[in-house]
Amino acid sequence: MYARDEKMNATIEEVNGKMEMIDVKINKQISLTEKFQKDVEANKNEIEEIRKEMKDVKTNLENMGNIVGRNMITMENNMEDRMKIIEDRMKTFEKTIKNATTSGSHNVVSAPKIIQPPTYNGQTPWSSYKKQFEATATANFWEEKQKATALVIAQL
Repeated sequence: MYARDEKMNATIEEVNGKMEMIDVKINKQISLTEKFQKDVEANKNEIEEIRKEMKDVKTNLENMGNIVGRNMITMENNMEDRMKIIEDRMKTFEKTIKNATTSGSHNVVSAPKIIQPPTYNGQTPWSSYKKQFEATATANFWEEKQKATALVIAQL
């Protein structure tokens, strides 16, 4: 019986050894599965962050589009104002010519010369540019609205 018990003990030890190896493999598989799950969760979080950033970019682009749209409307309005000023000057000039020809006067009438303000590029000191602009406005007999329009146009 002793040999039989030894053989049975050897078989039990062999089974126990194999079970330990299976336990090690199962634990390793559990560890890998847990790591995989953590990686998946990290990737989900990263994807969510990217989605938030994309939403912010979209919002910023929409805001920029709105600003550009408003700026274009402002520029159109300024150009319309400028055109109105030019049209008014043309009418005044036409009246001056008409009056000169109907009154029998032989005086030569010349169109007033408009001095263009310098373009502001940001490199010239503002105080120097402002003096040049004010001198141009004075020479052109501009009113405040005309000065404002010309200043906006000079900065484009």
